[in-house]
Amino acid sequence: FDQMGDAGRFYYLKTQLAVDFIYPTLFILCYCALAVYTTSKLKTVNKLFKLMCWLPLIAGICDYIENLFILNMLDSYPKIDHVSVTFSSIANATRSAVRGLMVIYRGSDVLHGRPEWFALWEVGCAI
Repeated sequence: FDQMGDAGRFYYLKTQLAVDFIYPTLFILCYCALAVYTTSKLKTVNKLFKLMCWLPLIAGICDYIENLFILNMLDSYPKIDHVSVTFSSIANATRSAVRGLMVIYRGSDVLHGRPEWFALWEVGCAI
């Protein structure tokens, strides 16, 4: 945060972070709808595929948690709480891991002979 300066922190707070609070909502809506749609097209749905519909919601919530901790760090600068840094990093890592699971889930659609769903996923909302 030091290198950003006052103007950089203000810009990040008012523009970048504001947009970053909108993105998770769009991400959750798009990917949850796609997960429900693709899972509903399966002839036999096992429990794992039903659970995969929750992954976009978990990733979006982790993104919001990370944003809240970043907001907390910006507001408390120059006295940054190490707990905020730790939890922000945990939320970021969890979000990345969940998105990785989503890619594997979509890859399983291709392995099951449904490449048209994978193409729809890529066009609809890319990670």
